[in-house]
Amino acid sequence: MGKIVDLLVLLLTVLPAYGLVWWLRHPGPPAYALGLGPKEREALGNLRAGRKESKGIRDAARAALRTVQQRAAEDLRLCDERLHALQRKRESVWQEAHEYGAQVGEPLWPLRLHEHALLILGGEVAGALPGQEPQPQVVEALALDGLHAALDSRSLHHVLCIRLTPAGGKEQTFRYQRTLESEVAADAFVVAVRGQIHEDQPFRDHLRAEDGRLAAEAKQAEADRTRVQDSGSNEIAEAEKNLTAAIALARAVRGKAYDNWQQDAGRRPFW
Repeated sequence: MGKIVDLLVLLLTVLPAYGLVWWLRHPGPPAYALGLGPKEREALGNLRAGRKESKGIRDAARAALRTVQQRAAEDLRLCDERLHALQRKRESVWQEAHEYGAQVGEPLWPLRLHEHALLILGGEVAGALPGQEPQPQVVEALALDGLHAALDSRSLHHVLCIRLTPAGGKEQTFRYQRTLESEVAADAFVVAVRGQIHEDQPFRDHLRAEDGRLAAEAKQAEADRTRVQDSGSNEIAEAEKNLTAAIALARAVRGKAYDNWQQDAGRRPFW
């Protein structure tokens, strides 16, 4: 019984409020507000149609603006993804250009030759893993690209020298006590360095060509992004302009519907 009473109270509270709201939207004589006769139903239908048309005009323009904004944002996102991908590829090329590569032949302390660099070694450092033997520390890595290597065995009787001059750098000299064994080893090492410099050249040429290609693609991608951004901004501005015009048209359509309702029912709707 208590639930029924509560339900009746709720209905008596909600229905009048709903009726008031509805009447405020369709104020006028009850015959017009309820659409009791043919003329009244036509007037009520025209009012509803005017409101629906007005709302449709606004909604369509707002939806068009959202579509343009979303498309512009998506186009920019794709451009940014392309730029980031090209940047990652260039970073990969740069990283590859600074890799030593595999060791080539036996070292001639403190020099150790690799596929793409000549390392100058120093003191030992602890191994990375427990129980691992200490490893020589890399003091400097000379790129083979542009490196000049020479064996000088004539200037001193008891010493022979390996002279290394990196591209754009200063000459470094490494002296060894002259013996038959050391002279053979030093000569073989310099020959190996020169050979590896020759082997390294196609690798460097490939990296330079690849980096140049990626740089050109990145430049084009940046230009494309600017073009897409400008185009998107223009489309958004046009859609916003259309929305402003649509809102004005929607107000005019609604105003005309309200004017007609006022003429028929004698009272203008509140909203």
